[in-house]
Amino acid sequence: MLRAHELQSKPRRDMSLGLVLRRICLPSKEERESFFAQFGSQHCFIVESRIRGFKVLSSSGTERVSFESLPADYLYAPDNWGHRITDNQLRNVLLSLRHLPNDFLIVSASLAQFPSVAVSSIRNHTIFSKELGLEFPEGQGKEEATGKILRLLPYDHAVTQMNVEELFREHSVTWMPDPCWPPRDPLLSIEARRIRPIDPTTESIPELNAQVICQRDACAPVAPTTGFIPTFNKQKPLVFVWPMLWVVGGAERNAIEAMRHLQDRYHFVVITMERPHKSQGSLHHQLKDITEAVYDLGELAPYEKYLDMLSDLKQTYQPDLIWTTNGSPWFADNAMKIRELFKDIPIVDQQVYDTTRGWILRYREPGVQSFDRFIAINKKIHDRFIERFRMDTERVDVIYHAVDTHRFNPSVYSETDRREYFKKFDLDELRRNFVFAGRLTGQKRPIDFLQLALKRQQAGDDALFVMVGDGDLAPVVDEFIRARDLKNLRRIPFVENMAEVFLIASGLILTSEFEGMPIVILEALCMGVPVLSTDVGDVKLMLDEYGAGLVISEIGDIDCLERGYEDWLAGLKTYRMNARTNAETVRSRFSGEKVAQQYAESWERAKNESAPKQQMKTIDDSNLVSIVIPSYNHAQYIRSAIESALGQTYDQIEVIVVDDGSTDDTVNYLMKVKDSRFSFYRQENQGAHVAINRGLGLASGEYLAILNSDDAFHPDRIRELMVEFRKDPELELLSTWIEVIDAGGQQLAIKEGWHNLEPWPIDHPELSFEQTDDFGLNLLRGNFVASTSNILMRRSLYHKIGGVRNLRFAHDWDFLLRAASCAKCRLIPKPLLKYRVHEANTINSNRAWMLFDICWVMAANLHRFEGKQIFNSSDPEKSMQDLVTLYESINLQGNDKVFWAMRAFIQSLRHQGVEDPEELLLENDDFRQKLIAYISV
Repeated sequence: MLRAHELQSKPRRDMSLGLVLRRICLPSKEERESFFAQFGSQHCFIVESRIRGFKVLSSSGTERVSFESLPADYLYAPDNWGHRITDNQLRNVLLSLRHLPNDFLIVSASLAQFPSVAVSSIRNHTIFSKELGLEFPEGQGKEEATGKILRLLPYDHAVTQMNVEELFREHSVTWMPDPCWPPRDPLLSIEARRIRPIDPTTESIPELNAQVICQRDACAPVAPTTGFIPTFNKQKPLVFVWPMLWVVGGAERNAIEAMRHLQDRYHFVVITMERPHKSQGSLHHQLKDITEAVYDLGELAPYEKYLDMLSDLKQTYQPDLIWTTNGSPWFADNAMKIRELFKDIPIVDQQVYDTTRGWILRYREPGVQSFDRFIAINKKIHDRFIERFRMDTERVDVIYHAVDTHRFNPSVYSETDRREYFKKFDLDELRRNFVFAGRLTGQKRPIDFLQLALKRQQAGDDALFVMVGDGDLAPVVDEFIRARDLKNLRRIPFVENMAEVFLIASGLILTSEFEGMPIVILEALCMGVPVLSTDVGDVKLMLDEYGAGLVISEIGDIDCLERGYEDWLAGLKTYRMNARTNAETVRSRFSGEKVAQQYAESWERAKNESAPKQQMKTIDDSNLVSIVIPSYNHAQYIRSAIESALGQTYDQIEVIVVDDGSTDDTVNYLMKVKDSRFSFYRQENQGAHVAINRGLGLASGEYLAILNSDDAFHPDRIRELMVEFRKDPELELLSTWIEVIDAGGQQLAIKEGWHNLEPWPIDHPELSFEQTDDFGLNLLRGNFVASTSNILMRRSLYHKIGGVRNLRFAHDWDFLLRAASCAKCRLIPKPLLKYRVHEANTINSNRAWMLFDICWVMAANLHRFEGKQIFNSSDPEKSMQDLVTLYESINLQGNDKVFWAMRAFIQSLRHQGVEDPEELLLENDDFRQKLIAYISV
């Protein structure tokens, strides 16, 4: 039986699909010919005859064959031709099967998560391997099969939600997991960690596929060699549109409006790369008449297949230009490979939506820098491109979002419409209706809007607050409304046409943490609706220009928001009058026709630039120092840390803060920092090691520094250390003496490296490694560097040894031992770091865990020095002396047994060929807790 994994291992040919239909449902000859022209002549139509077998209708003629001889790898047997999946869904199915040939696929017509699917009938939505049998999936087969759900919208008929686990309970089905980037490492077992050398005579690593080099087995798929459907017949230039997601949002509405007005000049193929959550909604239905095809790669195959799928799509459609309208982690990580794959095609990039957060953090990287043109969605982003990234002004266009100005025009609606919309949305004509519109996500800060509504309800304000939108925070929003009994609030999850809401709105209120230029504000202004908003993007510039509203400077401050609301309310009559007076001007400026023309001009400039494509002016990062600040609930100290970094007497720096889910006032402060060298990134709480590694990954400089958010740099620290690096090209890491300070910043002591190792003194320092004055050997005595804040290194060292590992207390010591074992490191005898001691220091939180980390660090790293700095002589006397020195140097605080047990475990597995076996002790938290229980405190 030829199954999906066997199909992968055979030389790739065009995958064939047989459409099984009853004779009365068979499409006409003209329809069949159109199908073959669109999807390929390798496919066929099949009519079952109980007496004479199967009648096969193909592009080459008609024949009768047995089931076993059917010329198809996969079968599709819908109830009838009229209820089949759409042509666009079928294109996605064929691309998925080409790169990930599962035994069967189910096309679900909703964004519901597994195991829920939306289907008109299971037969209408299931494509399956011929070897599973014609009755699959409704049959009661016991065959093992691998299945995948593709959430592909829209579908043209009514659907019902079903549970696929219930539908297939009689089958032995393995469901393919959702893709993840970066890829999860499934090789967590000891056996899977064993190193197997790759045989270059039998194995190869595809140049484009190797984001992660994976060991390949005999069933590894052969790279596709031909297109998955026939080459598209272009009648005009074709644009690949890459929005990453196609959900309900401003960037998507802007792209729709631009494509709608340019469809007479260009073909469009939309390619998304991320899987949306149901709460984000979908605008796929609005693409139906303006695109040639829509491909949702996140539904079709793992990220590791994306470049191959993009290669297929390039071959099929032969695009003339690529327009990226948003970013994603996969896209940023693979930008250089994308540039190589599409080296002959101009890329116009429009990812950035904020000057300090999001994808702009990746804009120093060579992949993004290699793109041909850049679109800034507001003036601030344009200026940041020029000032920070030194982009050529001739290659950056400022294009604000487009608005459907026919829809967002109050004159096209009647008074009858207006009254009808009050009823439709259950709003009161006699009250002022203030609207919040946007996704319910952290960026939009919907809870701030609810808190404003609560305060106004308590103040007796008769206004009605209307929240339009859905998203991840919807459950939190609903619980807030219920718990506070908000009677002055209306919750509307989704509105297809926001013009209907704005026609009856008294004002728009936005509480966003950051924005580019919110399209919803432009839509409101087109309808003559006044605006109250946080000061984000170009909002203030726009509202001031038209006198149509007010901005609030303090984001997240509810008292400030209420004061701003009261000021706005006092001037609302004037703001409304100005908004209505200028509405026609706004509609003219941001009309779809006008903005679409700006896009076309940008695209044509990109296409017309001389070949080979001019590259962006390379940024000289050879002397740039990136200072990474991981932060977590240090609101009282982080200002001092950031000011010490930005206040360095060395000019060529950038400062990147990665906030690890702070719950205090840290983020509010970070949003107020205005410096072109500064940016910050927020993540859910994942630990200091994750925040540090993320920051190092975002850094652009050739030199990397870390500064904990409760410490501070001496003003001359970077300048003096850079002098040392220039003196010695072989030097890769520098640390300094430390000024220890208290919570208030007062000096407590000077820590002189390994010369005063408190609080870890040893009995006989004169017999220890202190006598060597060796950086690495003295690290075996204890972490005299004391903190990741005391590290400045070349990027080459980071590439050599990687980032910090998953240790709560000693990730800095582990990193330093790995560095000192293979690189030249030096201690500078000047106190150029202020290390703060306070009650909330992590090191004070769990002594047993801290001692476990110390034992682990020594067990994991001692071998790096054996045979090199110690026990490196054939002279027994010298080795015996090393033994005594090692004994006098190590201080495990009475936990030698834990150390030796872990070291024996690690060494045993290492000798068996297991790679980094020490990490097994960190990955299993239950096991780690058992070891911590053995620690003597």
